[in-house]
Amino acid sequence: MVFPQESVNTITITLDTDEWQGMLDNMTDLYGEFGSSEGGRMPFNDQQAGAGVPGEFAPNGAPGDGAAPPAMGQFPQGERPGGMGGMIMGSGENPDWFAADITFNGETWTNVGIRFKGNSSLMSSWGGGNYKLPFRLDFDQFEDEYPEIDNQRFTASKS
Repeated sequence: MVFPQESVNTITITLDTDEWQGMLDNMTDLYGEFGSSEGGRMPFNDQQAGAGVPGEFAPNGAPGDGAAPPAMGQFPQGERPGGMGGMIMGSGENPDWFAADITFNGETWTNVGIRFKGNSSLMSSWGGGNYKLPFRLDFDQFEDEYPEIDNQRFTASKS
C-alpha cells in the first residue's frame, strides 16, 4: 500500500523550526560546517584544511606531504575525524533524535523520532553541501516522554 506500482504516494514529515535547526546544529557539531569539504572529504582538523599544510589529503586521496593519517579511532581530543583515500570515516557517533509528525493516507503519527543516518553517505552529502541527506524514522523513539505512542508503528491503517 505504501509503495504501489500504479501510483506515487505522499508521506509528509513535519518538523517545527526548532527541531529542524536542532538537527542541523547537531550535524555541524558532528561533521563541521555544512559544505565544508570538497567532494565530501573532510580534513582531520581545521589547521589541516588549507592547501599545502602537512597532513592534508589531496583531492585524489593521497597525503599532501606523504604523512600517514592517524589510525582509525586515534584522533587527538577535540579534533574531528576525516576522510582519506576516498574512504570517508564518521565520528563514530550517531546524530541525535528529534520529534516529527508523519502523515500518510489521511492518518498522522505524532512524536516520531527522526535523525540523519549513515556514515559515508551522510558525511559526503553534508560535507559536499548537498541537502539530500539520508534519514531514519523511529515511530516509538519518544514513547517514554509520550506514553500515548507506546509501541507506535507505521501501518497502512492505524485503527
